[in-house]
Amino acid sequence: METQVEKLYENVQMSKATARKLSKRFDEELISKQSTNAMEKDFLGKRISKLAQEQTKLMQAYYSEAIPLHLLKKEQARIEGEMATSENRLEILNAQLGELREVLDLALEIATQCGFGYKEASDNTRKFYNKAFFEKILIKDGKVVDKEFTPIYSMISCPKVRIDEAWWAILDSNQ
Repeated sequence: METQVEKLYENVQMSKATARKLSKRFDEELISKQSTNAMEKDFLGKRISKLAQEQTKLMQAYYSEAIPLHLLKKEQARIEGEMATSENRLEILNAQLGELREVLDLALEIATQCGFGYKEASDNTRKFYNKAFFEKILIKDGKVVDKEFTPIYSMISCPKVRIDEAWWAILDSNQ
């Protein structure tokens, strides 16, 4: 039975040419995404700057006794919350594209070597391979008769998939 599963992995293994095509498509979408992210980063930078100015004005108003302490605390909490949200989003944007590239490279490396990798893997590692690639492997009379890929591998291996959909699905599955 294990021999059948090993052959299955050899059959579903992605070719290097397909991996290069996917990588190229991803790079094209990555460039587009970077442009969108640059606009959002610019917006967030301006928002953080405006919030800092609001904090300064708020403190000036408090020192000149133009607003009471309870209002100062309320506004400071609002500003700090908005600033934290903006800073967190900025950190995510800065890390996101690099992480996507790393995930892509790793996924393609595994997908192009899964036949060999599965064959050489320990029993415990084979379980991880099975979870990554298949929802189900149907075996009848010691032979693989059907299989159902995981949604992530289905997306990666489908030539019509939009790359960003696949990578967001991968990231969501890691959370």
